[in-house]
Amino acid sequence: MKIATLLSAILFALIGRFGGNRDKKTRTRREYWDMVAMYAIALGMLVLWFVVMWTL
Repeated sequence: MKIATLLSAILFALIGRFGGNRDKKTRTRREYWDMVAMYAIALGMLVLWFVVMWTL
């Protein structure tokens, strides 16, 4: 249960990191791919969280 709480905390921290409404015009290509990678990791964390919840 503590693992799931930790994962959800990391997930929301990652979403919060890139959740701000920043100007799209000032966003660089590297920053964009950084964001894509972070969302992919967050999605992976969410799937992992569901798997952990399902098995417990």
